[in-house]
Amino acid sequence: DNLLAVLLGKPDGTFQLQDPVISLGPNVTDMTIGEVTGDQRPDIVVSSVDGTTAQVSTLENTCQ
Repeated sequence: DNLLAVLLGKPDGTFQLQDPVISLGPNVTDMTIGEVTGDQRPDIVVSSVDGTTAQVSTLENTCQ
């Protein structure tokens, strides 16, 4: 599987790994970051293809 890990920035310039790491499945074809939910926060959009079936998923940014 393709895994997505989110690293949050800390005030000291280092990063903190957020749990859990997200499994995107084995057939990811593309991933991008953009604002798609109208809340002015960047979201993650992932596309995948399994045979003749295509899927697009949005992972909404819920951080404050």
